[in-house]
Amino acid sequence: MALIGNGVLTVLFKGWWARLRPEHQEGLTLVSGYSFPSGHASASAACYLWLACLAAWLLPRRWRLVGALVACLTGWSVAFSRLVLNVHFASDVAAGLLVGSACAAASLLAVHSLMRWRQTLPRAQFRPTLSHGT
Repeated sequence: MALIGNGVLTVLFKGWWARLRPEHQEGLTLVSGYSFPSGHASASAACYLWLACLAAWLLPRRWRLVGALVACLTGWSVAFSRLVLNVHFASDVAAGLLVGSACAAASLLAVHSLMRWRQTLPRAQFRPTLSHGT
């Protein structure tokens, strides 16, 4: 859900702002399309924030912080690579991280609300009875 929302928002924002990419002659990579916000940065934020939360929820207590840190550092390294490759301005990457974080937060909130809603549902009182010809 976070990645789908992030993808839709990124495409909409790129079309809305239509910001050109930085010029470079290094030839490290060939890219096309608009640059604002960074799709790699937003997708990495959405994906790796989710993984950080899953690590905090599912790993044993002593590994939770390590798992969350690894996930967050991986997301930051993807975002930072866009600057190193000179295919985005810093503001593109910052906006991408913001969009991805917002999508992750919205989907995490939706999942949390759904889990709480399911806990408040009344349980069906199903008690099978054996009828002996009655």
